[in-house]
Amino acid sequence: MRKLLTYTFLTAFITLNAQVVPDPTFAGTGIVLHDNGDNDNLNCIRIQDDQKIVVAGVSFDFMYAGSLRVLRLLPDGSLDPDLGMRAW
Repeated sequence: MRKLLTYTFLTAFITLNAQVVPDPTFAGTGIVLHDNGDNDNLNCIRIQDDQKIVVAGVSFDFMYAGSLRVLRLLPDGSLDPDLGMRAW
């Protein structure tokens, strides 16, 4: 079971196991924190067939200029380097 919690400057990805506790196979703790430093609005999350997690949304800077953001995590919770340099 995967959960996504979003705050203004911080996104938390949490994976729970069958006992409903954080799953240590996901980033060692079951929790991945991602700090973009901007005001993020996540609009979509999908788990691919290969269990990679894709997240898309908009990030606003201090002038309220928005830009598309896409983030992909590997099943172990690490950032997917194959997504490219311009990912989140």
